Amino acid sequence: MRQLFEPPLFRPGCFQQLGPRDRTRQKPNSAKPVCWKLAPSGPRQHVASISPPWQFAFYAKVMATSRAMRALPRLVSLIVLMMLLFLVLQQTSSAQEAPREPAEWIKRGSGMGNIQQANTRPFKLHGEIRILTVKEEMAKAAFDLVWNSPSQWREQLQLLGYSRLRLGGEHKYWLQRSAPFEILRVDQLDHLLDFSSKSRVGSHEKIGKMQNKKENGIVRTCVDLNRTSGTGKRSLCFDPATGVLVMEEDSQLQVPTLFQALQITRSEYSDFHDWAGHQYPYTMVAFAGKTPAVEFHVEELSSAESIDPSLFQHGDSAEEWNTCDSPEEPAVLVQQPPKYPEEAHRNATSGVVQIYAVIETDGSLSHLAVITSARPDMDKAALDAVSKWRYKPPACNGMPFRTHTIITTTFLIG
Repeated sequence: MRQLFEPPLFRPGCFQQLGPRDRTRQKPNSAKPVCWKLAPSGPRQHVASISPPWQFAFYAKVMATSRAMRALPRLVSLIVLMMLLFLVLQQTSSAQEAPREPAEWIKRGSGMGNIQQANTRPFKLHGEIRILTVKEEMAKAAFDLVWNSPSQWREQLQLLGYSRLRLGGEHKYWLQRSAPFEILRVDQLDHLLDFSSKSRVGSHEKIGKMQNKKENGIVRTCVDLNRTSGTGKRSLCFDPATGVLVMEEDSQLQVPTLFQALQITRSEYSDFHDWAGHQYPYTMVAFAGKTPAVEFHVEELSSAESIDPSLFQHGDSAEEWNTCDSPEEPAVLVQQPPKYPEEAHRNATSGVVQIYAVIETDGSLSHLAVITSARPDMDKAALDAVSKWRYKPPACNGMPFRTHTIITTTFLIG
């Protein structure tokens, strides 16, 4: 007889291994464990002890379970191997589907992070703002957005004694703020948060070359957008694997050193999370040179099951502003440089003045206010000059609309 039972089931005192040609003869039944006499073809005789027949099925089940347990690691290894193979094939497929032309990268990245769309479910967003002050200190503030639809949303922030509330409507919003102008860092924050529109090609831009750039061991695919006016370019860098925009770099020609601390030259986006099928960055940083000037960190992004309708009601003092998804950029038609103050020129004093202005539908400027001051005589000279400027106002579907801008004037010797 061939092997009947595996060695662990044999009792002590009986032979632990059966030969390949052993034959059996059963002794009479008894209450005690029964031994089977094994008669090999040779002169030897071996005896093996087993349990009574009623326990045989139990032992068989135990052995079947033991064999299954021993086979389990092989099954797990096979599953893990198949999962790894699937991931490799998926990455290879993604690499093959990566755009080859600069325009394709622009199209792929456009709107990928736009969570404020008609098909987006209502949500609440809470984040922390960090602003670099003139004393080179980081001031912190809170930012809250309640989104119900493109025509019903509420955005609120408070920063350094300045507060602003915006309530969305159909192709418009109502504005209430503590000052009749926008402070510089808040305006830069608005541009930083407008993540989804960064990949749009402006009316004064043309798509340039594409190249891979490696920074801190990370490879990015970057596309240049050259300004037709010849005042530098924008570079948009995308994650090669996902196609999301991770960096925008703005390089203007002949930027004065005095202006470098005020101008945002690079914006970076990281820590992406999926929301409603869109990749939204939880960390956004705008740099002035190499210094972080404006930061935004998402602390909560969650669904809004029920929203109080009174949150979207505006007061009588709120100012109405139109919105446009793809506006034409304003263009300067008449530009008069400021007159250098005599005392400042005599003392070889330099300075930068930044002025907040509203471009009206007829191209004139209103609500002029100095938001970055150099000295009183330079501020006055800048205001006098800018008040005479004229613009071709921005247009939306061919119709002009009001918008605001920040104008920078510099006073330099030589």
